[in-house]
Amino acid sequence: MLRIKVMPLPSIRRIAGLSFGILFLFAAATPSAYASGMPQLDIKNPLVWGQAIWVCIVFLALYLTLKYAALPKIETVLEHRKTTIKNNLEKAQNAKSQADASWSEVAKARSEAQAEAAKNVNQVMDQARKAQEQQKQDLHSRFNSELNLAEQRIQKARNKSLTSLPEVATETTAALLENLLGEKVDNSHLAERARILAQSYQA
Repeated sequence: MLRIKVMPLPSIRRIAGLSFGILFLFAAATPSAYASGMPQLDIKNPLVWGQAIWVCIVFLALYLTLKYAALPKIETVLEHRKTTIKNNLEKAQNAKSQADASWSEVAKARSEAQAEAAKNVNQVMDQARKAQEQQKQDLHSRFNSELNLAEQRIQKARNKSLTSLPEVATETTAALLENLLGEKVDNSHLAERARILAQSYQA
């Protein structure tokens, strides 16, 4: 920050010495100035002394005014501005830190959400795969059960047909022979042959 340093107030002797130095310069320059047509620098003129004294008074008053009135206010304003800028920088730094922390939390939450989503997706896929596998097993078991029942029914029907086959074959053969020979045939022999034939099919 720009800081204005106020010089210490000079002593009366220094001011007086400065004033007399200025007057000495005026006095030294008076002859040549008067000779060159500048009567306002003639030291013998009382107005010149009055002007010199008033210049010193005005200079001293201006210096005191700047030192004790204007410069402290300027320094106060600059100090206030420095404090304001410092506070604003601290607030900006705090805001940046909070923003970084918030961004870190958001990134962490997003990462956790992605991990949780991936976990849920994997769980759903695993459950769906298990359900599909279970359904496949259930269908396979049901198919095998129905197939076994159908085979059992077929076997029962086949056994039933083979059981009744000798009797049907005997009756049919006897009827055909009676029609061909014109006489009644002994069914016992035919029944034995039909039974042997049925047993060969069952084997």
